Amino acid sequence: MRQVLCIFLGLPRTILQCFDNINNQLIQNNPDFKFKYIVNTEGTPEEINLIKRVLNINDSDIILFNVDKNKIKSAFEAYIHRLYQCLKKEQHNVYDIYINLRFDLVFNKPIDLNHYMDKYCVITLDVTRKCSFHNRDWDLMAIGNHFNYKMFNYPFLNIVLKKWLNENVEPLEDTCMDTNIKDHTISNDEIISINKKCGLITDEPCHLFSVVIKNLLNNGGNYIVSESFEQIHVNIIRPSEFVKGF
Repeated sequence: MRQVLCIFLGLPRTILQCFDNINNQLIQNNPDFKFKYIVNTEGTPEEINLIKRVLNINDSDIILFNVDKNKIKSAFEAYIHRLYQCLKKEQHNVYDIYINLRFDLVFNKPIDLNHYMDKYCVITLDVTRKCSFHNRDWDLMAIGNHFNYKMFNYPFLNIVLKKWLNENVEPLEDTCMDTNIKDHTISNDEIISINKKCGLITDEPCHLFSVVIKNLLNNGGNYIVSESFEQIHVNIIRPSEFVKGF
């Protein structure tokens, strides 16, 4: 049976409204895969207990977000730290498939994980919005096999934490592959070519993302965006007090 590391990031505000969809469309739809859950979250003891009950996990599977909030300037930075903490904890374990997602998502169609055994795929939001990397949110959910997932996320997280955020953290490393980027140079033509090949639709290409994807592709990897190839989207379900501001 193939092994899946399913990483939940963020707050469980709508876990009761969303988990039936996640369970039906993702987990139950892949009976040949065994899911291991790890959660990076924060909240009241009642919220933590709710997560444990819904996912049937214990305290060892939960990382309480422990970064100084005065240092976190955006949701992007919180996402980076959360994902890093989860992957660092699981760094020496190997899974066939890795998934990043949130508690407040619902899928528009079933997900077949067999389709992602040779690629890294960003599952995007069902509405467009201004973004420096892609015209839909790119950090809501992603699926990738062991090679593609780590060849994208390890260098991406290491670069952002060390060079952008000046964090003194141990880099993510893998004993089976070299995820370091040797060449950080990239031309505008290469960026345009990468965007076209991977299905990225944006007027403001991001140098960092393009360098990381270039490195992945040069190592034989595969990167796609769901809206351009599969028409798979997610939607965010927010608590009623947040709906008005969505």
